[in-house]
Amino acid sequence: MPHWIDLVLFFLLLSAAWIGYRQGFLRQLFNLLSLVIALVAAWAGYQDLAHQLASLFSIPVLKISVGSLELGMLPLKILSFLLLFFAVRLLIRWLGSLLGIVHAIPVLSTVNRWLGLCLSVMKTALILFLLFSLISLFPGLENTISGSWVASKILEWSPEFIQLAL
Repeated sequence: MPHWIDLVLFFLLLSAAWIGYRQGFLRQLFNLLSLVIALVAAWAGYQDLAHQLASLFSIPVLKISVGSLELGMLPLKILSFLLLFFAVRLLIRWLGSLLGIVHAIPVLSTVNRWLGLCLSVMKTALILFLLFSLISLFPGLENTISGSWVASKILEWSPEFIQLAL
């Protein structure tokens, strides 16, 4: 009898395969790129935007500090990060949706769908690998997943993959 975690992992990978096949490679790629580019853009510009919002709307900034950390601008910085992140992500995803014509071309559509399935499964497998690698750092949580064949294989392979990455 398979462990319940193995069943959940199988369902997650099967769902990822279905979503990837339905969306196709180009849409999956634009979703991934939009996430990465939006994170980089938000990280690069949130502080400037926070100061612009503070001066534009005449928002008083409290002078609260804990050590070298300035907490007075924290709500504006969080808002600025979220605004930049979602604006850039929506813009890139909108640009990606313009490539929907690929679904209308028979041969390209089939290749696009199968590559989308592969990319989606690889993304999900990478997320699961990272999740189980983090879980392995906590002895109490590691006991929870010890009965899972998939999780035990991931934990067994984690050190080798980490060595390859470094």
